[in-house]
Amino acid sequence: MKYRQRPRGLSRVDRSGDPDEQLPPSGQARVLGVDPSRITQYGKNPPPEWPDPVRVEKLPTRTREYRTRAQLWAWVDNPISGFGTTGGRPSGPDPKIRAAKEKAPDMRVRLAAEALASEPGRNAGEVAEARAARHGQSVDTWKRLVTRARKLDQP
Repeated sequence: MKYRQRPRGLSRVDRSGDPDEQLPPSGQARVLGVDPSRITQYGKNPPPEWPDPVRVEKLPTRTREYRTRAQLWAWVDNPISGFGTTGGRPSGPDPKIRAAKEKAPDMRVRLAAEALASEPGRNAGEVAEARAARHGQSVDTWKRLVTRARKLDQP
């Protein structure tokens, strides 16, 4: 099963206190070691196996759901909950798009390599400035392209 393979970080969970104590959302967040807004979102879009509240308090603008520490600890210990895993989209650019870009040769790198070969006496900064003036884009972009071209030329 897939959920058992994911590493889980449960070190932030507070296992102290009375297991039968009914906690408001802020207390639940403290026990789980997460931001209180996360508990509020769980009410709207609950994660797998999120426990039902033991008590609901009606307030003028919203409802406050209470859960016990024992419920929260049982939920955290259940691997299906997914708690403690790093979920969601990975940070940075989409790996598929990045891989596709790396496979497709960049024509600007070829232009930079040709410029380096035709003018061996000029340094990388001068070549980058000339390419930026001729083809557009920033000098910094062309410096990166010239560096890539130099790396491709080296065995």
